[in-house]
Amino acid sequence: MSLPILGANTLSAAGFNVANSCQFDGSSDYLHRTLGTPTNNKIWTFSCWFKVCQIGEYDQYFWNTYETGFSRLYIKSSNNTLALDGEDDGNGNGFNLNTNMVFRDIGSWYHICVAWDVTQSTASNRCKIYINGTQITSWATETYPGQNVTNYTFNSAVKHWLGRYKFGSDGTGSYWWDGYFAEFVFIDGSALAPTSFGEFNSSTPNTFQPIDVSGLTFGNNGFYLNFADSGDLGDDESGNTNDCTEVGLAAANQCIDSPTNNLATLNKLHMSDPSSNFFVDNGNNTLEATNNDVDRLVGVTIHPQGIKGYFEFKALTDANWRVALQEDGVAMTKNNYTALSSGQFYGLDSSGHLAYANGGSSATLTSGYISGSTANGDIIGCAFDFTGSNRNVWFHKNGTYGNNGSGTGVPSTGAYPGLTSTQLSTTKEFEFLFMCNTGGSSSSIGLNFGNGNFDGTAISSAGTNASFGSFEYDVPSGFGPICTKTLNGTYS
Repeated sequence: MSLPILGANTLSAAGFNVANSCQFDGSSDYLHRTLGTPTNNKIWTFSCWFKVCQIGEYDQYFWNTYETGFSRLYIKSSNNTLALDGEDDGNGNGFNLNTNMVFRDIGSWYHICVAWDVTQSTASNRCKIYINGTQITSWATETYPGQNVTNYTFNSAVKHWLGRYKFGSDGTGSYWWDGYFAEFVFIDGSALAPTSFGEFNSSTPNTFQPIDVSGLTFGNNGFYLNFADSGDLGDDESGNTNDCTEVGLAAANQCIDSPTNNLATLNKLHMSDPSSNFFVDNGNNTLEATNNDVDRLVGVTIHPQGIKGYFEFKALTDANWRVALQEDGVAMTKNNYTALSSGQFYGLDSSGHLAYANGGSSATLTSGYISGSTANGDIIGCAFDFTGSNRNVWFHKNGTYGNNGSGTGVPSTGAYPGLTSTQLSTTKEFEFLFMCNTGGSSSSIGLNFGNGNFDGTAISSAGTNASFGSFEYDVPSGFGPICTKTLNGTYS
């Protein structure tokens, strides 16, 4: 099944906007709630939008129970498929649904809807799972729950975990969710179709998009998490006050990245020579090299061509980094930032040097483009114009653009000179690559593509003109984050 990147580029003017999501770090963040007496524990619906940040490393759990028995919904690390299963109740009524469909896209938002109704006489009608509005009908394993069984643990009066799975004889082992959740909904007493949570866009009919769910009937145990309150991310907006308890979550876990505004992140599926010593985390927004690892590169999930874009990154440890442009389609290899060969364009490094390559020749454009070497805590901003035949890229350090400029200014052709069409071919498209080097323990940078934090800590003060993102410094007027709204030509 082909799954498009979802975002406002596919929404009509009247489309429902999802303002926030919640980022889970894959190691300590989760929510939980002990449910009460259900409206009807034979019938319920689960719905949420999600964006995964890792694949194949460990099982990732949407939600589950772990009491006298378990029920769980998760993505398997062994083959990246989706599974919904639960323990046998002692009468041969266990269930196990495992998809053939795989979930390997770390740059897109998905929607999942699970409609459960064990009163149905036909087994396949007792549990229906939909992805992006379409029912899954192809299964690797297809064992449905028993008819009228009431002692499965989902929607019973036990603790339900969101973003975590506890296991082991003492319950201390854990798997976690590494990624983002948005519009997290549980309905008690109704088995709903995905059309209660989203709709297919009239202009692009294969794209499923969110709708307002606040008017649904949630039932006794039902809840709705929209993550709109950064100080209370477990706040239930259903009207039931069925709040979830947050563990490890703070204001910086609230994100602008959402199914109606998909922001770029680092792309761990697009790395040169992947290594256990070179990795991304923090919602795929932090890059780190450890243990003397050098000269490896990572790309970005969204192609920036055709937009006026802006992003920032912060030196976190060792302040040894490089950001480069590379001609789209050229194979990424270790050390290609130093090769400066045809089609590979070296941008800026932590010493403040700006350089380029074109047609096999290379040159240092400016030795001290930004003032001095960067130190931990310094913030680098990048504005670029890739519209039409424009190929202009400007950098600033802590708000001061290019070549020791004296003010923040607004990047324009000839102002604060950076890489331009003189160096970058107007007939080629480019992508950004990032690198950290370490000659010892570690080096890391935190990227902010618009979520408003660099390393799990919120920015200290928001700049202006941020449009569909939140940045430390002012975004040049007419520029925007690398996101689906900007790709659609919408900047305000």
